[in-house]
Amino acid sequence: MKREPPLPGILGRGAAWVYSKGIGFRNQRFDNRKGVVEFDRPCISVGNLSTGGTGKTPVVKWLIAKLREAGHDPCIAMRGYKAVNGVSDEAQEYAQRWPDLPLVVKADRMRGLIEMFGTERGAKVDSIVLDDGFQHRQIFRQCDIVVIDATRSPFEDALLPAGHLREPVESLKRADVCIVTRTDIAGSAATSQLVGQISNIHTCPIMVTRHQWGSVRVIENGAARNEPVDVLKGKRLVACAGIGNPSAFFEQVKRAGVQVSGTLALPDHDPFVRGTVDRLLELARGSEGVILTEKDWVKAQRWGSVIAGLAVYCPSVEIAVVEGEAVGWQRICQVFDRATTDETC
Repeated sequence: MKREPPLPGILGRGAAWVYSKGIGFRNQRFDNRKGVVEFDRPCISVGNLSTGGTGKTPVVKWLIAKLREAGHDPCIAMRGYKAVNGVSDEAQEYAQRWPDLPLVVKADRMRGLIEMFGTERGAKVDSIVLDDGFQHRQIFRQCDIVVIDATRSPFEDALLPAGHLREPVESLKRADVCIVTRTDIAGSAATSQLVGQISNIHTCPIMVTRHQWGSVRVIENGAARNEPVDVLKGKRLVACAGIGNPSAFFEQVKRAGVQVSGTLALPDHDPFVRGTVDRLLELARGSEGVILTEKDWVKAQRWGSVIAGLAVYCPSVEIAVVEGEAVGWQRICQVFDRATTDETC
């Protein structure tokens, strides 16, 4: 799924050349461990090469669930990009899933972690998960997980601002594990080509995944309930998404059997101001309700009195690993110096 570059044409290519020189200098400093701090517990970074919407949040959820199932006590450190009232949508999403999970939401993640480790709860944390951390190299990590959206191949993109790459594809050489997402939408041929291109650059475990909906949270008349995904079949709904790749969400909505009566694609991390809610209500006239991402619902729900008469459907998104889970999980487990070939750390 092609996107228009932020700055097309010769100006964009010229600016991208300058940007590449700055990225190269910065990475060389970090490669030499200059300005890098290593904490006294393992750090696992989950990040990407591209701006916007690779499916990183479901990967972080998968990782946290796996670590907790294995008996570990992780925390998440994140910048909290475009926070509303001081709270980011992703942080709210994690907090709703795990109310007891320590979260550091701060532009200065290093300072935030130090402060958290000084608390009684923080002292028990045995591992750090850096959310969107591939370029945040001031914190040393024992494992770099890079998430790549199969519907938006980085090999068909260019550096900012001529394209949407934060770093050149050669930076994949730093990855310990690559996780390819949305392969069911991209198709087997595109997925195989992408996996081959990654392997040509760097030999590391590659996990092939697809997005799936575990259940649907239905909010009607102020009451919420969880339903199986089948509840969506045949419903006439407006689909709304303020994420980096809204077209992938809309495609998944169609595949769930929804009769899409309209779509509203918003910028990534849209704050859901009153004007946005009014647009959504206007679109939803004559439909049976709206379907939103979890990330959008945590912001939209503050308008409860305004949308009280609107039925809201909010699917929970998970990743299902199609190939490579054992070898990828084994590499992740090595940060605890207990490498294994089975499903535990």
